Amino acid sequence: MRILLLTVSSETAFNTEMQVCIPFGLAGIGSYVQPDGHEFLAIDMNAASQRDAPRYLAVDPALLERIAGFAPELVAMSTYSANMHNVLFWALTIK
Repeated sequence: MRILLLTVSSETAFNTEMQVCIPFGLAGIGSYVQPDGHEFLAIDMNAASQRDAPRYLAVDPALLERIAGFAPELVAMSTYSANMHNVLFWALTIK
């Protein structure tokens, strides 16, 4: 099974600084499914290398192409109150 582990950005219109939350839950899922032979792709929108692209309620074509190329069968996203709207946006976009 191909599994996408996605940490969604939590930048809001009222906050110009990226809030960083280490995705321990998604890392745990990845380490659990890897020995069973499942293929996974982990993307952290909060990683320093990913911060330049505007991804809060906005589609990043390069990221969407990467996700579509992987063609996940299951998508897992970390969420909390500060990024809920963006998680829903990306869930609908990926679907």
